[in-house]
Amino acid sequence: ETIRAIQESSYSPTCPIQVVSFTEEEGGRFDTGLLGSSFASGRRNKNEVLSLQDNTGMTLREALHDIGFNGTDDLSPSKWNHKL
Repeated sequence: ETIRAIQESSYSPTCPIQVVSFTEEEGGRFDTGLLGSSFASGRRNKNEVLSLQDNTGMTLREALHDIGFNGTDDLSPSKWNHKL
């Protein structure tokens, strides 16, 4: 909503804005809040995250595969641009 409001306004940011969307931040399905951001920050490893199961026994790996969203890239926050 913030980005949409900026785009619709006459405001021009003085630096680039990057938007990041993480999976399962609310913990609604895999019962562990901050899942995507904890992985992105290195607090959880890839195998741990993909092995998490929902209440039916489906793993996150299977769920991502089923919706065609199991990317091939490795996430490396160290490559993110943190300049302000």
